[in-house]
Formats: sequence, structure tokens, C-alpha cells
Amino acid sequence: MSEWQKYGFPDPCMISSYLPMEGLFKALVERGLAAGWKVSGTIAVPILINNTYYYNTDDVESCDDFDVFLKKICPSYLDEDGIPYTWESLVQKALKEGERLAEYSSPLAPKLSLRWAHQRYRMINLLRKIKLPITFHCMGVNSSIHDGQPTSVQEAYDTIVNSAEMVGMPFIIQAHAIYGPDHGWKEGSYCLNLAVTREIWLDTDALPDGVSPTDCRISFTAVNADPDTPAPHNLPFTEGTNTLPFDEQGLISLGDYPLLPATPTKDHETYMGFNIIGEECYYAKEPDFIFLDDI
Repeated sequence: MSEWQKYGFPDPCMISSYLPMEGLFKALVERGLAAGWKVSGTIAVPILINNTYYYNTDDVESCDDFDVFLKKICPSYLDEDGIPYTWESLVQKALKEGERLAEYSSPLAPKLSLRWAHQRYRMINLLRKIKLPITFHCMGVNSSIHDGQPTSVQEAYDTIVNSAEMVGMPFIIQAHAIYGPDHGWKEGSYCLNLAVTREIWLDTDALPDGVSPTDCRISFTAVNADPDTPAPHNLPFTEGTNTLPFDEQGLISLGDYPLLPATPTKDHETYMGFNIIGEECYYAKEPDFIFLDDI
């Protein structure tokens, strides 16, 4: 008998709602602890009645509390493609065709429903691979030219690229052009700041035994540096949320792409590229969960 079956799953009908709710909370706590979350507050804290512990399922708050904590921990888990779950993707994966998400946001539905229990059971069972962090570093061109010599943005760009060496740098993809006279240089000159990541390297020495570089991913959000300027189209990622895999050597090569901002004018600077935020490098681990069924 699986641990889920002790609490009435996969079909917790014709039994007290306390039992399946207790199983759901215990499974949620198991997933939370495995992902490094501290469990506190009302989550998984039972009510003592006549020397027996029960989980409070007779109010809206217990179901809402469950979903609040599930929303917090689901990004710590990966789907079958190695991409971190969001609440939306977890819900979409758990629901059956034509099914709507059962929610408790109204006192008109104060009791635990079978549909709510089934859906949360499926959602918990989808959380199988924990996202564990691993370190990485970036290499690229990170340089500037502010000498009043370049007579175009292209010339400024070429001067930097032809002279700069690859250096360690933060993950960034951005070129920033300034009208030369705005910085005190001669008329017709241009300044440029260039920071472009070319390669992302995994710290393979820190990988646990049995974990290959190809098991690792980096996820990040790319935000267009200038909303009025089209983003580069020659990169292996786009604006928004991205996930990229490492190769056998622990490398992600972003290539040698040009970033040429529009020509700036007096008191008007121009940008091309992305700001990179929320970058995470990770590999997946499958713990030995007690609450786990094939669904």
C-alpha cells in the first residue's frame, strides 16, 4: 500500500474529509522540506480534539493556505523538460481535458471537495525533481570607448571588439551609445559602452557524482534594454523567460553577435540588447519521496 492510499487516494470519496486533507498537507510539507523551505504557521499544524489530531478542513483558510504554500514551493521543482514549474504551468499539467481549477475564495464553498482534493493530489505528484543550485561564470567583452575618436557607432563598436579580450563579467547583453559632445568631445564623435556575454561556463568541479553537465540548465529573464528599440534576433534566446542547457563541456556559447544601437543625438542616449535578471543555474535531483504515485 502506498502512503497516498492510507489517506484515501487516488479516490478519497465516502470518507471523512480530514483524512485526505491530512495526506495532502503531509505531502506538501514533504515537498517543502526537501526543497529547503521552513514549514511554519498553520501549514500542517493539526487541531487536537479528544487526544486525536485533525486537520482543519471546514473553512476556506485551510485550502487557501495550502495553495499559498504550494505556489511558493512549485518553482523549486522542474518539469520533464528541466524547466522550473510556475503555478500556471503546474495547474495546466495537472488538470484533465475540459477541467477547471477548483479554488476556495468564497465562503459559499466552505467544504473540501473531491475535485479540489484530486487536483491537488495530481499537482503534488508532479513535483518530483528538485531544482538544486550550481555555480557558473560568464565570459565576454566588457569595455568602453570615450576618447572622441569614433565618428560613428559602428566605428566605436568595431574599435572595442577588435581590441578587447574576453574577461569574466556578469551576465549582460547590452550596448549603450552616447553623443560625443554630450561628454565634452568634438562634434561628430560618439562614445560607446559595450558589455556582451559570449560564453556561460558551468562550475563542473562542484557537480555531485553522477550529475553530468548536460543535466544542468540556466534560467533567466531577458528584459529589452530599450522598449522602443527592437531586440536582437540573432541570439539563442528571446525577450522573456528563457532556459538554456549546457553541453558536455559545461558550456553555453551565445556566439559573436553584433549589438549596434541607433545613432544617438544631443541629449539622447541609445541602447541595444537585454538586461538579464533572475538568472539561476541548477541541476535536478529526484529524492525518495514517501508520497509519490504514478498518475
